[in-house]
Amino acid sequence: MSKNTVRKKITGRQLMPGIFISLAISFLLFLYAPIDLYCANTAEFWFDFSTLLITALGMFAACFAVLAVLYLIAMLIHPYVYR
Repeated sequence: MSKNTVRKKITGRQLMPGIFISLAISFLLFLYAPIDLYCANTAEFWFDFSTLLITALGMFAACFAVLAVLYLIAMLIHPYVYR
């Protein structure tokens, strides 16, 4: 048995569902929800929008990276786990 038959090739098409799910979860939790909450209650917060946006973008990027890596690991473990 050669190494080519044992090793499976990962394509970009296989990674797309995990990337889209990571993007959607990160966007909803760390960009949309905090900005929506802030805009609805601007008088209640002591900080301005730029402070919130910088923090939210950082958390969005960190969460997206972690979730994308977790989905990649799940796909490497077994395709059934990834689905």
